[in-house]
Amino acid sequence: MLHLGFEERCPPGGEESVVFYTTSLRGIRKTFDDCNMIRFLLDSFKVKYYERDVSMHKQYREELSSISATEEETEAWFVKGRCIGGAQRVLGLHEQGKFRALFEGVPGFSACYVTRMA
Repeated sequence: MLHLGFEERCPPGGEESVVFYTTSLRGIRKTFDDCNMIRFLLDSFKVKYYERDVSMHKQYREELSSISATEEETEAWFVKGRCIGGAQRVLGLHEQGKFRALFEGVPGFSACYVTRMA
C-alpha cells in the first residue's frame, strides 16, 4: 500500500478514512485555492472524506495543531491515519499517477455524499 511510506499522525476518527483540514477564509488566496484544488481532486476520484474547516472551528484548529509537524500548516490531508501533506504534495502525487492508490480500502461516496464539517 502506497500510504505506508507516510508518517503516522492520525486525526480523531481518521483511522480508516480520509480527513482534510481546510480553510474557507480567502485571506491568503494561495491557501484558499490549494484547498479548492484538493477538494476538486477528492470529488473527482469519488472519495468519501471528512472536511474540517480550521478557520471556522477552534476544535479543528486545535486538532490540526496537536498532530501537525509545523505550526504553519493550514491545510493538511490524512489517509487512514497517515499524514500525506499539503496541496503541493497531493498535486505531485496526482501528477505521478500515485493519487488513486492512496484510497485502497477507503469507502467511496455516492453522488451526493460528502461530509463537510464547515
